[in-house]
Amino acid sequence: MIDTSPGVLIRPYRPEDAPLLRRLYARLGTPYRVEDDTEVADMHARALRAQQTGDRWSAPIPDEASVEEATHLAFWVAVAITRATDEAVGTVALRRVGDASTIASDTAENSLLPQARSWIEAGNVGEVRKLRVAHEWRRHGLATTLMQELVNSSICSFGFRSLVLNTTAAQIPALALYNKLGFHELGRSYLGSYELVWMQRLLDRTSSIQRQRTIQRQRGQARSQLAFDED
Repeated sequence: MIDTSPGVLIRPYRPEDAPLLRRLYARLGTPYRVEDDTEVADMHARALRAQQTGDRWSAPIPDEASVEEATHLAFWVAVAITRATDEAVGTVALRRVGDASTIASDTAENSLLPQARSWIEAGNVGEVRKLRVAHEWRRHGLATTLMQELVNSSICSFGFRSLVLNTTAAQIPALALYNKLGFHELGRSYLGSYELVWMQRLLDRTSSIQRQRTIQRQRGQARSQLAFDED
């Protein structure tokens, strides 16, 4: 478990988290901001052209069931611990590319990218899924902390050599976050009316361990300062 600041605990998913996550997902709504309206319209127009020309376009699976949280290789929940009852305020999940139990219409196997087959055959590529943060907790570093936990586990616990993910072309803050976290764009494909931006980050065990030690040292210093201030 990771004790973050302020007042959030990141821990592995538990079955009793299911109702907390249903409430979180219901509160999130659309991933687009009002100021993204032009980007969203342009994305839909490009997807329509791709459908008409057959250019890297695929149809979503009708009535596709959502992959259950516990089915993922790992699933983390950020829980606010400053309130009377626990409240889920963020999530992130990890799957192995090639795992048939967690394939969906928008996972890497269906990306139409030329690298997808080699990822499946290698078995050492992880895929980031379900990064979600409650509106009131955005711009507080929570998404970054969730992703740092995922990256460290990908290297130290699962031995992945790289991570892949997708977001839509109109999700400008998400694109900026992933670039900041070291992901670079591989290519784009179209799923229904959406343009998916596929990104990858190569994983370096040494630098990840160093970053984790730095984070732990900073947290220890913060706790020591808090204890000093309370005395």
